[in-house]
Amino acid sequence: MREFFHGWRRKAGCIALLMASVLMACWIRSLRFTDSIAFPIQTRQYIVSTYQGVVFWAGLEAGFVEWSCEFSKPPDEPLFAVRDDQLLPTFESTDGMEVWTVPYWSVTIPLTFLSAYLLLWKPRKRSGTEHA
Repeated sequence: MREFFHGWRRKAGCIALLMASVLMACWIRSLRFTDSIAFPIQTRQYIVSTYQGVVFWAGLEAGFVEWSCEFSKPPDEPLFAVRDDQLLPTFESTDGMEVWTVPYWSVTIPLTFLSAYLLLWKPRKRSGTEHA
């Protein structure tokens, strides 16, 4: 068992697989619930929200800034609208508000492939000739 974790590739592959698993759990949760966190940085209000398999990061100039958290909220009143054709990460800026949208799959699937590559790929054998 110790030989399996020999080298950096297998260790990095396990970390990537763990991250992909956590993102997959968040992805499935976002299909049923809406989670939001709002926090201030200087004079801007930032909101991170998940809904329908998409993560939203929004920043806006606000007259008030406050901390707030809402977890396990039913998706009947989402903060942001999800387009049906949302396939890739997007950025929109309107009226002092910037919104980044990133679908979970666009991070989870490549991370899963990376972990598979790092865990399953056999390392190359070194050639017998050594340089002096």
